[in-house]
Amino acid sequence: IKQVIHDVKAGLISEDALSDESFKSYLWTGDMPDPDIVMRTGGAQRLSNFLLYQVAYSELYFVDCMWPEIQHEHLERMMLFFNQCKRNFGK
Repeated sequence: IKQVIHDVKAGLISEDALSDESFKSYLWTGDMPDPDIVMRTGGAQRLSNFLLYQVAYSELYFVDCMWPEIQHEHLERMMLFFNQCKRNFGK
């Protein structure tokens, strides 16, 4: 955000040019696609400030085990879950 403000004040970008896409270019993940699904381990059902902007339209999948305990079966169940999701991207 500080860099966006700096660039607007410096005239490098106009306020009118700010959009979701131009803002995304300021993020560390700006050159990567947003994730389709996020697996949260450890039983917590929250994101804990993890990629909040990028996961706005991601599916969230929660498992009770910790990351080192993830098995192939966990990934298969997550993919089955994802394949059953009706994605509408906020529409």
